[in-house]
Amino acid sequence: MELQEINQKLKETRDELLGILNGLREDQFNKRKDPYSWSVSQVCQHISKTEELYVVAIKRGLKSKEDSFIKNKALEFLLDRSKKLEAPDIVKPTDEIL
Repeated sequence: MELQEINQKLKETRDELLGILNGLREDQFNKRKDPYSWSVSQVCQHISKTEELYVVAIKRGLKSKEDSFIKNKALEFLLDRSKKLEAPDIVKPTDEIL
């Protein structure tokens, strides 16, 4: 997939998400299923914080003159939503009502 295609897919996905979010009432946006889960608002905070970190990392990588080699890791576990992963503190959402 070319970079232009990837950017277009990301834009389409973002637009679709914003359309869904705009259709939610405030109580739906901030409601948690249980004390151990995140609200839609918190999931959005998490996505936003994670995206910001990726942008910073990619920019640094593009500016770097050093060659870096990172061992390839299987990423299938990220697609398996049956297993919860603990988010790093830096990308955890707040309890603030948005």
